[in-house]
Amino acid sequence: MEAAAIDQEHSKKPAHVRVTVTFPLASKPPFHKDDPPDTTAAAVLVAAMAHFEVSDDETTTYYLTHDHQKVDPNKTIGELAGDKHAVKLTLAKEITQG
Repeated sequence: MEAAAIDQEHSKKPAHVRVTVTFPLASKPPFHKDDPPDTTAAAVLVAAMAHFEVSDDETTTYYLTHDHQKVDPNKTIGELAGDKHAVKLTLAKEITQG
């Protein structure tokens, strides 16, 4: 019985979440990856920035958004996806003038 309950619990949560990151300023296609639900948004950000060949510098910072809200880098993609098996994020660019 206990094993069946554990199997049922695991079936509710996906083993992987399909992550899609778009970057409207890029000519490249979206970034796609299947990641475990405990992958942080910070890890996705690093991979997406490498895909789009961009990096932070003194005046430019990149971050992810979900549903038009800035994503906390410590959030997991499992938290962002909820009970879904996929999450769509957008890479945003912030320019700081100083």
